[in-house]
Amino acid sequence: MATLSQQDDTLFLSGALNFGTVMRVLPQGIAIFATVKQATISLRNVVYTDSAGIALLIEWKRFCVAQSCELRFTDLPDQFQTYLQLTGMTKVIMTEN
Repeated sequence: MATLSQQDDTLFLSGALNFGTVMRVLPQGIAIFATVKQATISLRNVVYTDSAGIALLIEWKRFCVAQSCELRFTDLPDQFQTYLQLTGMTKVIMTEN
């Protein structure tokens, strides 16, 4: 199961991200991004991802660009970084460690 929670100015994405779980958190993120001008998402508590997790980040990033909302991802697990490198999406996601 994947969850998206908020503490102060940071969102925390947690759990396993796969095709069965990302659809739960996708609209939650969209609802938040529609109301802010910048957001930071920590992925330190993501325990598993497949390509659906990468697609989720890309979709959120795409939405934020259209809304003029700056979106940053931090604390990416090694598995996420490997997927981003393999798919050539590192620059698209622009992360902070």
